[in-house]
Amino acid sequence: GNLMPVLLVFSGVLTGERLRRGEILAIAAALLGAFVFSYQNGHVNWAGIALMVVGCVLMAAKKTLMKHATGVGHLPSVMTLSLCFTGTWGLVGAASSGGLHFGALASIGLTVVGGVSGAMIGMSLLYAGFNVVGLARGAPIDSLRPLAVLAIAMLAGTALPRPLQLIGGALV
Repeated sequence: GNLMPVLLVFSGVLTGERLRRGEILAIAAALLGAFVFSYQNGHVNWAGIALMVVGCVLMAAKKTLMKHATGVGHLPSVMTLSLCFTGTWGLVGAASSGGLHFGALASIGLTVVGGVSGAMIGMSLLYAGFNVVGLARGAPIDSLRPLAVLAIAMLAGTALPRPLQLIGGALV
């Protein structure tokens, strides 16, 4: 998933954004940190990486298109269309696989809170920010999400990451 900032920076540069030398160095440090953060035990799962590369390319295309759509359209309306399409895609996928199951009421509640806070409010703010600072400058900021996940996991009582992951997190 750490390929996403690289693709978004590249997309921003391809669409005419320019970076200063200091920004390029800061972006390089953040990207290096993201890769170091995700490296574990010298093992590389190439099949998983291939799937994630395809996913990252598609997500970078989506974020690039959404950045431009929210820049020229009404942000809540664009987000409504995006989320309706995403919800429909998920519903069709789950129903067609025979695995449509919503779970316990508590899991539904957590999913709603996650969807509202992340997919709706969080992504709206992300796209609004991309329109202010650009994709090339905003993508490294977007790459801070693993640190938020780490903080939440640590608050939930999981073990501290290994020193290499801590170094990567510090670089990010």
